[in-house]
Amino acid sequence: MAGVRMYPEALPRVDDLVVAHVTRIDEGEGIYVTLPEYGGVEAMILASEATRTRKGKRTALSKLTRVGKQEVCSVLRIDAARGYVDLSKTRVSSEEVAEVEGRYQRSKAVHSIVCHAAAALGLEPALVYSLTAWRLSEQLECHAFDAFCAAAAEPGRIFDEQRTPGLSPPLRSTLLRLIRKRLGPSAASKVRAHIEVRCLGRGGVTAIRAALSKGLEVAGDASAVELKLVAPPLHVLTCSSGTAGAGIALLNRVIAAAKAEMKKHPGGELAVKDAPAAMDEKDADKGRASLLAQLEANEAATASMAVGGSEEAGSLGDTVVINSGSGGAT
Repeated sequence: MAGVRMYPEALPRVDDLVVAHVTRIDEGEGIYVTLPEYGGVEAMILASEATRTRKGKRTALSKLTRVGKQEVCSVLRIDAARGYVDLSKTRVSSEEVAEVEGRYQRSKAVHSIVCHAAAALGLEPALVYSLTAWRLSEQLECHAFDAFCAAAAEPGRIFDEQRTPGLSPPLRSTLLRLIRKRLGPSAASKVRAHIEVRCLGRGGVTAIRAALSKGLEVAGDASAVELKLVAPPLHVLTCSSGTAGAGIALLNRVIAAAKAEMKKHPGGELAVKDAPAAMDEKDADKGRASLLAQLEANEAATASMAVGGSEEAGSLGDTVVINSGSGGAT
């Protein structure tokens, strides 16, 4: 939704890293962009900050980027009164680019959920943000994406009266419906393997196709096994299964059947480059597990402190103090 920012701040701060969408290129001035994380605020990548070049040598800006491209930039200067934001591309490392792009994808997921919930109930997105995403991010000291992911599994620990006061039941139920649909726990594990298939004999491509088809027959029609050619002779096999172990066993059977068929053809060979293994968890699963583990640790620490405090208070209450002056006990 245009004009709606993703963060509480209206503008970024100096030295912040931001995502910028290129809207216009002016060779004499710089690259005009908008900042989607801040409601589409206009900004500019200065011509001198668009690329690292030797002094006196200049590259055309149109060769460095194009209209519609997404760039990651560092904030140089901000004039809040005039709304000017100057950016630099040269002061951002490749590692920072990957980190910021990942953050932006997470922010976009939260943004979509918030805006859809607001539209469904006729509310302002900024209000929904302030009641949920921004508040949870501040209280839990995490990205709102992780908080929403945790809410998909344990809504009572995230959307409670302490962390989200003022959250109406209709808004809560609408948000949870959208969160569970988009960020819910993975229903299946994904497994992947890489194989190299060659046939230097007369069978050639026909033999390779026959061997791979034989392997896929083992999986059965109802299986979610997929085979894709990466670049000859490399192929990738993927499947979805209830558990990682079942998926690995299935791909091993597929590979064994294809390998046995390949041996029947002179010059045929099938080698396993990467054995079947579970693929990385989705970002949603990682964020959910990390935040819930943190909450459990915090709750355990709080409970331990409470028990220790009560025991200390009890021991003080039972203490007998001897008054040496009178010789009596008080």
